[in-house]
Amino acid sequence: MAISPEPVPSARRTDVIQADPKVIVALDFSDPDCGLDGAVCSAVEAPALRRTLGAGFKLVTPGTRPAGAAADDQSRIVTPEVAIASGVDDLVIGRPITQAADPLEALARINKSLEVAA
Repeated sequence: MAISPEPVPSARRTDVIQADPKVIVALDFSDPDCGLDGAVCSAVEAPALRRTLGAGFKLVTPGTRPAGAAADDQSRIVTPEVAIASGVDDLVIGRPITQAADPLEALARINKSLEVAA
């Protein structure tokens, strides 16, 4: 993919874009025919994407980790509270819940941390 300051005509639902946030926001996601309702992104890119693409564009962030959780293979992790504050709509929190001794308790702690942060 070439990097261009000009919008790239209509990304399609089948396009997989993994790039610098400056490239992502240059894509013309505002075209109603682009077929995209949102993107998977790091919470690091979320503020720029949210500012550029607005509240109607869904942002999903994988690799979210509660404070103190192991990073595992994730390199750009943030806590659920930071992800939400960054403009993320949906969090993907896998191993910190599924590999916990008590997954329901782990989920309850995460939910409680989000209630306190709100």
